[in-house]
Amino acid sequence: MTLSVQFLGATGTVTGSRYLLTNNNKRVLIDCGMFQGLKDLRLRNWTPFPVDPKTLDAILITHAHLDHSGYLPRLVKHGFAGRIIATEATCALLKILLPDAAYLQEEDAEFLNKHNLSKHQPALPLYTIDDANHTLQLMHPVGWDNWQKQDPFEFRFLPISHLLGASFIEMKVGGKKIVFSGDVGRNQDPILPERYHSEKADYIVVESTYGDRAHPDEDVQEELSDVIRKTIDRGGTVLIPSFAVGRSQALIYLINQLKQQNRIPDVPVYLDSPMAIEATKTHLKFADELKMPKEKLEEALKDVTYASTPGQSQQIDSNKKSKIVISSSGMLVGGRILHHLKVMGPDPKNSIILVGFQAAGTRGELLMQGKRELKVHGQLVAINAEVFPIHNLSGHADYHGILEWLSHFQTAPKKVFVTHGEPTAAAGMCEKIKTKFGWDVVVPKYLDKVEL
Repeated sequence: MTLSVQFLGATGTVTGSRYLLTNNNKRVLIDCGMFQGLKDLRLRNWTPFPVDPKTLDAILITHAHLDHSGYLPRLVKHGFAGRIIATEATCALLKILLPDAAYLQEEDAEFLNKHNLSKHQPALPLYTIDDANHTLQLMHPVGWDNWQKQDPFEFRFLPISHLLGASFIEMKVGGKKIVFSGDVGRNQDPILPERYHSEKADYIVVESTYGDRAHPDEDVQEELSDVIRKTIDRGGTVLIPSFAVGRSQALIYLINQLKQQNRIPDVPVYLDSPMAIEATKTHLKFADELKMPKEKLEEALKDVTYASTPGQSQQIDSNKKSKIVISSSGMLVGGRILHHLKVMGPDPKNSIILVGFQAAGTRGELLMQGKRELKVHGQLVAINAEVFPIHNLSGHADYHGILEWLSHFQTAPKKVFVTHGEPTAAAGMCEKIKTKFGWDVVVPKYLDKVEL
């Protein structure tokens, strides 16, 4: 029997999570993420998949973020017809995210073609809404902590506190156990309960987004309130690029708490992302999986104005009064946030708060590095607004959190594979695991294949 894992993504980058597990002629893909950020990475989305999608028996999804799920419709477009297995909440979120992602791609392609801004004639979407809807027909939701079978693989999903429905996966095959961490969340998340742990594995695939960094020991609410007060006092608007799922809902809750405590002025709060609006409804549907009472979230949502249509989004920009605008995407790679950035970015009265990890090559990363001129829709936009990163709002554990999660394994694994991190972060996480546990740890390269 030959058992192997091949790393088809999330190597040297935090995007494109795809791990191919092969047992003889049976194949299961763990996550099916889209590459984002640097152009060389994004181009991988357009190259042929390393194996024929028709030969995959199933795809398991750890959570709904597009860097773990956003390539699914492309694989379906090219012949995958097996089961897509995930938790119930993840499947519910994918019903929102995948058609929305397809819509944005179609919309961006149409915009580029209309204004002749692409080198490609015509610019094409990676996949269409029809592809996304076909993908949803293959979804197979499962419950928490229930062993499932896709012969010869057995697996279960356990909570990891990164996102509603987010999991790590325990996989058993051929007498071996492999654990895929997915994205390790933080036990201090505003809306999610603490993560579960695993106690035994022969092999571990673990993420390293913050593998070389510790989150600052600062009060998130204090940081957030300081920026909001400062901006509103000078007559400005607070613009928050945010992931549509998870961070947007946490921000709504935190901002409402600050208002109730009279720590910030009572200015309008806008949620401008159809995806985030629908995802918020899904959070209410799965409120029993959150650590806050459903009533608390419902109360916070009463203070939010939804911008569902393009016209409503444009009205936000034409309104010059102080406000708080939450919009996606969180790394400024696309979506309505770019239109707000063009309008609000040049005004020094305004502030931009970065609340999540910013992958290499994204506009968010350029802002983090101090870049104050960004290319948006083919035009250079001056960024005179103040930029404030708030690291403690990230949905990812830092290296302390990852080490704590790993510390629950009671015996040493045969090998640990460190993935889902920029090169310095992955290398840092690798050394920290070696130092703390003395385990055999490697950082795989793109397309590396390892027999287990």
